[in-house]
Order: sequence, then C-alpha cells, then structure tokens
Amino acid sequence: MSAVRGEGAPQLNIVAHSYGSTTAAVALTQPGIKVDNFVTLGSAGLPDNVHTAADLNAGHVYPGHARDKIPGETESGDQRAWTGREPCPPREPD
Repeated sequence: MSAVRGEGAPQLNIVAHSYGSTTAAVALTQPGIKVDNFVTLGSAGLPDNVHTAADLNAGHVYPGHARDKIPGETESGDQRAWTGREPCPPREPD
C-alpha cells in the first residue's frame, strides 16, 4: 500500500480472527511489512518468535479475548480462554 500511495496512504489495519490472527502475525514479522493497527479476536495464538508487541511490525496491537469463566459460574464467559493467554508487554513508542 505504501509503495503505491506513498505518504498519502490511508491508515492500514488488520482485524484477524482465530487462525487468521496467527497467519497475520507471521506476515507482520517479515521485513518490509508494516500496518498501523493489528487487532486479534479469538486468536488461535501467535508464533513462538513473537514475545512482545514490539516483535510485530504494527504501530498498535489490540488483543481481544473472552472474559474468563470461573468454575461453577453460570454467567457468560469462556472457561478455556486462559489456556492460551500469556501477557504481552506493550510496545514501546517509536
């Protein structure tokens, strides 16, 4: 996009769900790839070489996740959501 539009390029965003967040993260670790915002929803997980948001060529990273469900609770939530979640430190400003 930036090669065609140059400095006048609109904001470039990726919103990815499930395994799409994994494949998008793989792409965002490659040189020459850059987006303004990367949003993950219901992610299947990011590649092992992504340890922090700074490992992705994205200006901002926004992970979405389900609220944890406490065993025995009747309200909505995901009792398995915590199994793939590890804290991802925020990206340092450029």
